[in-house]
Amino acid sequence: MEAGALISEVKRRRVFRALIGYGIAAFAVLQIIEPVMHGLHWPDAVLSYVVVALAAGFPVVVSLAWIFDVKATRIERAPPTPGLRGRRIALALTAIGALASAPGLLWYFVWLKPAQPAAAGSTAAAAGPQRRRVPIGNSPSRGPADAPVTIVEFGDFQCPYTKQAEPMLQKLFEKYPDKIRLVWKDEPMGVTLDSDDAASLAHEALRQKGHGAFWRVHNKLLASAPRLGRPVLERIAAEEGLDPIDVSTALREGRYRAAIDADVDLANAVSSGATPTFFINGRAVVDRDEALEKALEKGVVEELAEARRRLLAGVSAAALYEDVQREADSTPMPVKRVKLPDPGGRPARGGAAQSALLVHEFCDLSMLWCAWIEPSLRKTLVSYGDEVRLVWWDVSDPQQPTSLRVMRAASAAGNDAFWKMHDAILARQWREAFEEPPPEILSSIALRQLAKEIGVDIAVYDFAVATGVSKDEKQQLTEARSFGRAGQIVIDGEVHGGSAPPHVLRAAIDRALARRR
Repeated sequence: MEAGALISEVKRRRVFRALIGYGIAAFAVLQIIEPVMHGLHWPDAVLSYVVVALAAGFPVVVSLAWIFDVKATRIERAPPTPGLRGRRIALALTAIGALASAPGLLWYFVWLKPAQPAAAGSTAAAAGPQRRRVPIGNSPSRGPADAPVTIVEFGDFQCPYTKQAEPMLQKLFEKYPDKIRLVWKDEPMGVTLDSDDAASLAHEALRQKGHGAFWRVHNKLLASAPRLGRPVLERIAAEEGLDPIDVSTALREGRYRAAIDADVDLANAVSSGATPTFFINGRAVVDRDEALEKALEKGVVEELAEARRRLLAGVSAAALYEDVQREADSTPMPVKRVKLPDPGGRPARGGAAQSALLVHEFCDLSMLWCAWIEPSLRKTLVSYGDEVRLVWWDVSDPQQPTSLRVMRAASAAGNDAFWKMHDAILARQWREAFEEPPPEILSSIALRQLAKEIGVDIAVYDFAVATGVSKDEKQQLTEARSFGRAGQIVIDGEVHGGSAPPHVLRAAIDRALARRR
């Protein structure tokens, strides 16, 4: 009976209405507090204090709604209700207030605040997002050194995807001021022929004029990409007032070769080798286009929340990155391996078959990607002379007419002329700035004319093309496609992408040659 009377009295005194109104107001405060914090550069801990204060306000609202009767023109003390005992009323009101405040308090004490203080400042969680050990070292950075979120970018100044990611990063800096530190690490890929020199120019700007000059050169390089030939680099250097003799020396002598290669080694150890690759407090983000933008912001938001948790646990702002890295995985990414059969009669060139190290290339002459990787791959192999021998594994798609036509044209040239056709077909597809070539360059007429130009017996060529793919060629094609895909390079069993930085391929060749000695 008393419980029924209590519920009726709670309704009469509009306690529930007061709770609903306060709940709406609290929700509105939470919606606006974080943007206000970012705009005023308040510390992240302010949000936690606001949540706790709002949660504690629920019991207060319950008590005030019970004690006072709000009239249209005045506030009066509500008269006592006969038959209701004071102690039970107090317990009931406390229970209502506690239930109303429970979500906010649970968020603070269970989700945000750790159950136990971390030993020696460490807040390593038993379970959580996988992190990689990505040391900052002496790499250039922008943003506060004690920012709660550190983004490490492995980028290539000539890479179109790295260029596309730059406006996304700028949006994050604008949306979360003073919350992000961006660290740049170089990963010049094999398909970008000028990216090495571009990276060296940025390093030289850092040496001559400091971090500000580095980031100005960084921005200009990406704005000019993918056209980053020597004239463009010299123009950017002149605009920044860099010493032209020092710049020329740095590019010619490879002054920053060791620093760039160290970044490439780190990238190879912690990621799959695509650019750009981002690590947000050690968490990898590798996506493209709109997916990348969403993934970056999601990662930043999650790491801001994680940073608040660590700050409340006693980790200083300056030690946040070191703290998250303490629990990161430092195991290098495994190198994929494959055991290839004897290449048999597949086209090969370079050193002697009996003594040279075999470098196996899986590719399709009709694929633009294979044209892009060719110049850097050839330059790398030529530097080893007769120590290496390139073996061609054709992985043309028999379901694609263009792919089959180009394969047939190259093989129809005969063993002696295969590599001339190979080089000519890829050279005709290659375009500066990754432009698409016109499709007619791989037409039957164009390929026949190409065979004429390199001195192939046209009668033999026409007969070979007309007879189609032989049984042996079909078997070779099937075998090649079972072991690799277009754009892969296999060096002593190690599988690498053809677009991998030249340093990665050189390191694999050096390891293989060392094992043979």
